[in-house]
Amino acid sequence: MSKDCCSFNFFFFFFFFFDLLWSLGEQVQYKRPVPDSIGTGLDVATTNNSVVVFSSMTSISKEIAYGTHPLQRIKFFHYSPANTQCLVFVHGGAWRDPTNTYDDFNQLAQHLQSQIPNFNFVGVNYRLSPEVKHPEHLMDLGAALSFLSTSYNMSNCVLLGHSVGATLLMQLVNYNKIIELSGVTVPAPLAVKISGMVFVDGIYDMVDLIEEYGSSYEEFVDNAFTNADGYINASQMTWKCKDNFDAKFKVLVVQSLEDELLSLRQTKRFVEYLKNQKVIYELDTGDWGRHEEVYRREELAQTVKKYLESL
Repeated sequence: MSKDCCSFNFFFFFFFFFDLLWSLGEQVQYKRPVPDSIGTGLDVATTNNSVVVFSSMTSISKEIAYGTHPLQRIKFFHYSPANTQCLVFVHGGAWRDPTNTYDDFNQLAQHLQSQIPNFNFVGVNYRLSPEVKHPEHLMDLGAALSFLSTSYNMSNCVLLGHSVGATLLMQLVNYNKIIELSGVTVPAPLAVKISGMVFVDGIYDMVDLIEEYGSSYEEFVDNAFTNADGYINASQMTWKCKDNFDAKFKVLVVQSLEDELLSLRQTKRFVEYLKNQKVIYELDTGDWGRHEEVYRREELAQTVKKYLESL
């Protein structure tokens, strides 16, 4: 075959492929600041430090930094600039397990995004202990949510937390007070409206958790807090102030009856606390697998779907 023929075939293929990409759908320009030090990591057609061009709808998982630490990252499971609501996933792992990440929610996001296309689905990673202590995990979550609000116009969020991810959600309700009680200055107020929360097989009362399970659980709690006063004041159920649980929305509390790491005791105590605080809630339990299985189950996806549709 001649060189001229090869060149012709190459250029024909190039222009055909370019034309195909261009015709895949309307492009939507969405303006936001992009820090020079942070690569967007998104499905970007053009970036000039002020404009990111997205396809009108993408379900491709992309990651982006909201801070300088390698764990301060956000993952977009599904994103459309037209969506005004967002479901944010917060992983567990006893504040320390590097195997628990936003990727825990890959399957749950896949289940939900096909059924609720008007929501964006995002996961958040945060720094872990012992490198950092409370309230750094919480402040990372706050920074991630504020970043989503200011940079991606996701100012109306529902949050879903598993295990200590649920702990972080509970703390987020009284964000400023929880941080102040730890002796740390609040970095900035939350720039996000929270319209709902889903608590999945969560830890809500560290004092009672240690009483139930003993030294093995006390070890990972101590690893995340500087002292006992730290975790006493890190939960509204045990803190030393009289502020109310400041939830202005209905919450969903979920517990797998097959969870081998957390009994129903934490969930029962939390639900009783919500009743006393006059918070509107739903409780849903079922045989949905072990502690690290529940967030992958389709049953959870259907429960969350119904909850989101009820808001």
